[in-house]
Amino acid sequence: MKGSFKPHKKEVKIKKRSSISKSLREKVWKLVSGKCHICGKRLKKNAKQGEYGRWHVGHVVAHRRGGSGILGNLLPTCRDCNLILKDSGSKRIKKILRLGVWGESEIRGKTKLGKQLAKLYRNRKLINAQRK
Repeated sequence: MKGSFKPHKKEVKIKKRSSISKSLREKVWKLVSGKCHICGKRLKKNAKQGEYGRWHVGHVVAHRRGGSGILGNLLPTCRDCNLILKDSGSKRIKKILRLGVWGESEIRGKTKLGKQLAKLYRNRKLINAQRK
């Protein structure tokens, strides 16, 4: 089978992204008054790594999909939302949102499943709070 390997004809070259300047980060922060653009969680402006409330500068169009580091393509996000969205396509994001809406309506309606979801949710929040 010598010589059977054929490399891809097209190689996608992604430019190395530059770090976001302090002044641009400040402008991004002001866009939504210190809240995560996705979930609305309060963010801490100068939080250190590992500290609660630390925030990321999220790209509307991901860098790997050709998105730039200009103000119009950047939004403040909490760590959790940014990591969920980081490698997710729009189909996955829509599915996550639909499941959240559906689960919330089950909880509000106090169905058997809704009660189980509420319990799981409370337990997860406790576990997460203990890690901080």
